[in-house]
Amino acid sequence: MEKQAVIDFSLFKDKKQCHEVIKNAVGDYAGANLDALFDHLTSTFEPLECRLINTDKVAEALSDYPLSVKETLLDA
Repeated sequence: MEKQAVIDFSLFKDKKQCHEVIKNAVGDYAGANLDALFDHLTSTFEPLECRLINTDKVAEALSDYPLSVKETLLDA
């Protein structure tokens, strides 16, 4: 059975908290950056379905970072 992760973008206040939210959803990975997230997702042998919610409610301070998060999740 495919594991499901829900990632709530409204909880992203800064990059550090962004990765804390993602780690709570997909499991812990080393570092707080998109490369580490990609490595974690592509090295896991268990299928994972990510559901992204509140993608329109992201802190303005993050600029384009949430878009980069979405692209990383899609690429993995």
